[in-house]
Amino acid sequence: MRDSLVLWRALLVLVLLLVIYVSLTPVSGVVTFAGADKVAHCFIYLCLYILAWLAFPGAVLRWSIHVALLGFGVLVELLQSQTGNRFMEAADVLANITGTGLGNLILSFLINKSSERNGSVAGTQEK
Repeated sequence: MRDSLVLWRALLVLVLLLVIYVSLTPVSGVVTFAGADKVAHCFIYLCLYILAWLAFPGAVLRWSIHVALLGFGVLVELLQSQTGNRFMEAADVLANITGTGLGNLILSFLINKSSERNGSVAGTQEK
């Protein structure tokens, strides 16, 4: 179990560094559809939320994951505003928040389904 946590945490750090790199490099200017950037933000932060939850499992950490990823997203936006070729956008932060919320919903759904299959109801303990 400990080895898998180390691997998930290392992968999380690598993905966070990749997000920073991609976020601060100039964009190609190719737009596939209107809002594609916001969909990408949402999907990336959904994946980051799930990856963070795997790296730091447990219900207690869910809100701290949201707060940490929100802070990370705001930091990246602030750094983008300093590049001269990228811009800070509140809509990107909103898309990031949406992604973490969707990640939480997906994990909650999967955990509840798993609990039902195992004969317990989520949030209760068998006696």
